[in-house]
Amino acid sequence: SPLRTVVSRFRVSSADPNVADTSSEEVLLTFNQPYENHNGGQIAFGPDGFLYIATGDGGSGGDPQRNGQNRSTLLGKILRIDVNGQTVDKKYRIPADNPFVNNTQGFREEIHAWGLRNPWRFSFDPATGVLWAGDVGQSKWEEIDIIEKGKNYGWNIMEGNHCYSPATGCDTTDLVRPIAEYTRSAGYSVTGGAVYHGARRPELVGTYIYADYGSGRIWGLRVEAGGAVTNTELVSSGLNISTFGTDTRGEMMMGTFNNGKIYRFVASPTSTDRAALLPASVRLEQGYPHPASVSRHAELTIRFSLSNPGTVRLAVEDVLGREVTVLVQGGLSAGSHAYALPLAEIVPGTYYSTLWTDGVKVARPFVIER
Repeated sequence: SPLRTVVSRFRVSSADPNVADTSSEEVLLTFNQPYENHNGGQIAFGPDGFLYIATGDGGSGGDPQRNGQNRSTLLGKILRIDVNGQTVDKKYRIPADNPFVNNTQGFREEIHAWGLRNPWRFSFDPATGVLWAGDVGQSKWEEIDIIEKGKNYGWNIMEGNHCYSPATGCDTTDLVRPIAEYTRSAGYSVTGGAVYHGARRPELVGTYIYADYGSGRIWGLRVEAGGAVTNTELVSSGLNISTFGTDTRGEMMMGTFNNGKIYRFVASPTSTDRAALLPASVRLEQGYPHPASVSRHAELTIRFSLSNPGTVRLAVEDVLGREVTVLVQGGLSAGSHAYALPLAEIVPGTYYSTLWTDGVKVARPFVIER
């Protein structure tokens, strides 16, 4: 059966208000996913009370089905629905001011914005209501967007500010450019963040804070009164930052994929605080080449380094967490190590190189194309 995205709601447990009653599940919306990757990265209620849903373009590489530009599909979009009601054929309602309400072209009425590749984390600025999103790039450019109703953000015509399909001379009419972008020299998978309104770091109030999952770099982005954009690197953490959040006081937190910890911004960073942001004993690098191609490359090289000798297990997993192969298991010396993954028998798709040492798991995604 095909992969599906399912949006459901649950009632709160009568025994514990912090727990959902799983028996009360009601499916609101489902749609099929043609591939295993690019399945979106956020659902959240907006200040208007409507539910916003970020969907990826459906996967593979380069959006082969052109879902980002197809308004008759829910893929490659930001959706907006009203869950406080339903219609004859839906478990939800379409907000009356959605851009394609009652259209006659067959466009999906749930669409709020389109032309997105894989929006990984979005958030609303509580002070202004502005919707910010990080959209993961294909092979060269990662981007930050300010999402507005009814706007087209360009994928797969453009990647960031640059033509993608075609590679030159693309028609950019009515396409919204990102507020910021960065190249693969700075990272390879943007993690959208949030606008800071806490008290611990007053110099960052009003700054949109985001990161790159691959490089661990964290930036602060500001749009000045005159429209000028400044983008400042705050710290190079070395972490696989997968999500951001804020507490009730507006203080910033971030979660990581590689160690299961939640970090927070502190009032006055000390040397100890900075050291806590760095991996203690292992660093796993991005597999190279990236993306790899089974038709052009014999193998993909995975490198890592240990600060101390230890027992390690280096494996490859698919996106469902199933182990594909084990490259090494046993004791290794401190220093740098490299292992080759033969590509001849690997099915194209998204995978993770996973490294276990001293009870800590570190993982990095990589893509294998045809």
